[in-house]
Amino acid sequence: MPASGAFGSPSFIITLTFHKFTLCSLTVFIIMKISC
Repeated sequence: MPASGAFGSPSFIITLTFHKFTLCSLTVFIIMKISC
């Protein structure tokens, strides 16, 4: 199936991981800015 192949591609996983990492970093940055 083309759909499952797209979701299983390495580029998709890398993009997902990168967005998760960016979101986490942004959240931590905002929390630290509010705390200080």
